[in-house]
Amino acid sequence: MCESSAYILKDDKEELVMDSVAKITPLGNNELELVTLLGDRKVLAATIKEINLLRHKVILIPV
Repeated sequence: MCESSAYILKDDKEELVMDSVAKITPLGNNELELVTLLGDRKVLAATIKEINLLRHKVILIPV
């Protein structure tokens, strides 16, 4: 599988936001929509800091 876990940086610590993220879509106004393989959705006010495909990890920065 190629899904990833999404984390948001808070006080220099990574906090898990969502597991099994299969799709990330920018919605504008600094919002991202995260969607899992099962279709669960979450919209966050954040920007992408890093995507590490080898570790299946996405790091987000809150806006």
